[in-house]
Amino acid sequence: REAFSDLDALGPSPEATLVRVQVLRSQRRYADSKRDLEKAVQTWPEDLRLRQELATLLFIAREYEAARPVIESLLEIDPGSVERNIQLGRLWL
Repeated sequence: REAFSDLDALGPSPEATLVRVQVLRSQRRYADSKRDLEKAVQTWPEDLRLRQELATLLFIAREYEAARPVIESLLEIDPGSVERNIQLGRLWL
């Protein structure tokens, strides 16, 4: 809790969001992570790290239908992304 308070004191930023989400994800608090990431993607749509983290989170949480459009949009930007191509391939299985 103290770590989250310290992050909140810094103000909103993509970096603070990524740290918070990674902590939440490590605690398997996927719904909280998803909520924070979706809000952050709306706030900072140009930050690809947030969308990449959202794609990974949705994949880990087995929300495959929600993950597909995020992964596909990232592949439009970087078609050579090994991680995204692997994720998309696994969605087809």
